[in-house]
Amino acid sequence: MSMPVLTYGCTRCELRGWSSQTWGYRYYSVDGQRLRMRSAMGWCHACGQIVAVERRPDLPAEQSLQLELSTLREQLANVPPVQKGRRRWWFGPVSKTPEQRALEASITSVERELSEIRLLLSLMGDRQESDRCLSCGSQACFHLPAAPVAASFDFYSESPQSLACEHPGCGGLFTVCNEGVRFSIRPASRAYDLRGMPLGPWYDM
Repeated sequence: MSMPVLTYGCTRCELRGWSSQTWGYRYYSVDGQRLRMRSAMGWCHACGQIVAVERRPDLPAEQSLQLELSTLREQLANVPPVQKGRRRWWFGPVSKTPEQRALEASITSVERELSEIRLLLSLMGDRQESDRCLSCGSQACFHLPAAPVAASFDFYSESPQSLACEHPGCGGLFTVCNEGVRFSIRPASRAYDLRGMPLGPWYDM
């Protein structure tokens, strides 16, 4: 199945890049554990291209997840309980509403993500390297500002939006647009060490 992607460009030159570069499952391999690596769109001076860049966990990310978890727990606590005696004849008594089940699933997911981030923060405490380009491994890279639009099946715009970030060596500004482009890419996985270096080639999930 094809999926929508964001198109990145420049106000001055013909630069092009697509958000599909962040697709796939990248993870840090630590003592047999797989801890998910997060990535974001960025620019690599070594590649001279828009690329996916490693996004290491940091305290703001941890704090954001803590706040999200607190909000979800508060929402769950305020969900009205299931009416006593309510039944679905084919499943038996109903113990939880769909809203409760959805909130509990979200809480479990955020708890797992928060646990992984805390573990990675402790494991990477003495790492000297900065975030790496996930194409060439260079540290000579930076993250692009967060896109003000999202890839979508339903909404398209032919007018790129400026990211207010200069394209190095060009003088133009990076742009992003949801212009209706779709890609179909086979899901793949790749392992990295705690320094952000790949431990092997991509392989199909």
